Amino acid sequence: MTSYIRRFLGREGKDFEALIGEKAMGEVRGLTGQERDDHIAFAYADRVAQAGNFQYVCTALVLNPQWNQPYFHLIYATRHPKGVEVFKQAERNPMGFMELARADAQQRHRIDTTKNMELFTADQYEGGDLYLIGLRNRYLNAAHVRVETALCRNKGPLPYDEAWKIACRFPLVWESDLRNWIKHDWRDKINLLGMKPTQRVPKCQSGHSLVWTA
Repeated sequence: MTSYIRRFLGREGKDFEALIGEKAMGEVRGLTGQERDDHIAFAYADRVAQAGNFQYVCTALVLNPQWNQPYFHLIYATRHPKGVEVFKQAERNPMGFMELARADAQQRHRIDTTKNMELFTADQYEGGDLYLIGLRNRYLNAAHVRVETALCRNKGPLPYDEAWKIACRFPLVWESDLRNWIKHDWRDKINLLGMKPTQRVPKCQSGHSLVWTA
């Protein structure tokens, strides 16, 4: 419950220290806004992974319908990439509904505040949810940097499974994004190993690896 953690973090520090760890608790005190929310969520996800020996831990956002901030985070842990696939699809499917629900709630708030009706309904406004779009870009950039750093630092082939394990922990990042980076962003910087002539994209549990050559 991110909104409650945000509210009570300073008053009940010891309780939250048990959830996210002493090191993360010290780091959180110097952060604000989205940086703070992310740090708490990722630190807790790391604790879950460690406690359950989970290979994959993903975080997803449920946004406050009225304000531009997370209401709570969903943390999903699994030992199999198929679980990640199902979770990511479940995260992606309701995005349009969440966007419309936020637009409707914000419009009702504006009408209640100004006492003025608006010409268009919430679903008729163009441009999309800019806050949600901004969050996706934020996490895409963070995941891109994290995977590229792992590729650069790795002295040998980096399993594709490992690259996806790094990227999937971020909300609003899909496996198609990772494949797009491989195909376009890193096209001249990596070699794909283990791919058969009939395979067009790398897959988990298929022995595919990435080698940084730049």
